Amino acid sequence: MIFADTANVTTVISYSVGIIVIIVASIVTWRSSKYSQASHEYKDLADAQDKRIKFLEDTQTEYKKKIDYLEGQVNVLKDLPLKKLADDQEKFITTLQEITETMKTMQNTMIDNAKHVASSAAKQVIQYIDRQQVKEQVVNKTINP
Repeated sequence: MIFADTANVTTVISYSVGIIVIIVASIVTWRSSKYSQASHEYKDLADAQDKRIKFLEDTQTEYKKKIDYLEGQVNVLKDLPLKKLADDQEKFITTLQEITETMKTMQNTMIDNAKHVASSAAKQVIQYIDRQQVKEQVVNKTINP
């Protein structure tokens, strides 16, 4: 027999069991460190996810407030009588155009009247001068203004 001595067999078995225990302990330790590392990574990821969720919830609340405000502004604009304002503005523009045309007509009429008055006054001056007699001579000159 190869192992004639029981002491040698026990020693070999003891060493074999010791080596197996060391290998198993190393594997368990390695796996537990991997588990611990993964656990920390998952915890960090969960914390980051919680922060993102909180940020998105805050942003959503802020956007909801802004949307509510804008909806209120839209309602205010809907309540404005825009069609009536546009019609009134159109009437106002038409009235301004009519006033402008009337003023142009009045201006042309006043210019024509002023020319006629000036012409009549010049004729009267000319006629008056044509008839004027000086004691010793008759003046037949006309003055053109």
